[in-house]
Amino acid sequence: MALKKFNLKNAQESKSIFIDKASDYEVIDFKAIGHIEELGFSSKKDYHIPEDLVLLKNLKSLGVNDHCHLPSNIDQLKSLEELNLSNEAIYNVPDSIKNTTSITDLKIVFDPKDKEPQVAPDWIFDVKNIETLSAPVCRFSEIKINNDNANQLKEVDLSCSLSDLKIFPDLSSLKNVKKLNLSAETVMGQKMPNYELFGQMLESIKDLGQIEELDISFWRTKKKSERLVVKDGKVSIPDVFDHFPNLFRLSIADMKIDFVPESILELKKLRELQIQGNNFSKEEIARIKSRLTNCSIRNY
Repeated sequence: MALKKFNLKNAQESKSIFIDKASDYEVIDFKAIGHIEELGFSSKKDYHIPEDLVLLKNLKSLGVNDHCHLPSNIDQLKSLEELNLSNEAIYNVPDSIKNTTSITDLKIVFDPKDKEPQVAPDWIFDVKNIETLSAPVCRFSEIKINNDNANQLKEVDLSCSLSDLKIFPDLSSLKNVKKLNLSAETVMGQKMPNYELFGQMLESIKDLGQIEELDISFWRTKKKSERLVVKDGKVSIPDVFDHFPNLFRLSIADMKIDFVPESILELKKLRELQIQGNNFSKEEIARIKSRLTNCSIRNY
């Protein structure tokens, strides 16, 4: 099929453009769309985004999917604030990404069909000014964190991305993270994460006392013998929440536990606690509510 020039009708009226099957186009006139603020690329074949992308002086959000490659001069996009990458595109990233200064919001998804889990690319934690890292639904066998550059992160979401991990990543360097989502929830046929990782996770975050919002929901196992806490035939989770005195919001939903650790009931700043999907008796729920009188208890 002959390549063609990309043309967009009424280009001046649109602030957002998505270019599907980008490899079909020989030329994209970036000058004609120089005003746009959001741009997306997708291609089922290898496609290298032209360096002329830097002509988009107003570009704030860039989405790159599938087999697309970021241009080598990505660090020259001074207005770019949000970068969204999915599947193979997360491995098609030039070293210059480490020199970007404007990107503060990074979103990645890696769920390739019929492929084995992969080690997460190192560059994810090498982008200097990222404040929000969202990596839901990522089939990673290992996540490596560059401790030198992780300090700037304020929000990290690894929900639905823990199923294939062999070892839980060391999160101890995330000293400025206020919001942390480590939910073990599964989607789209994922397997439950190995419950041994739950203890590793708690050890990994035990010194992050600055956290204000924490989601550790869905960590569970069917075998009582594998539980970390078994008392009088009932199961719970380790009593470690005195490490997180600044918690404002906490989710321990869908963990199939029988009682709440004492340290949760002593969290003075807690204002929202999600407990749905557990095996709490009426008496246990009453105990929770009587101790956390200033906290909204979500049990539905």
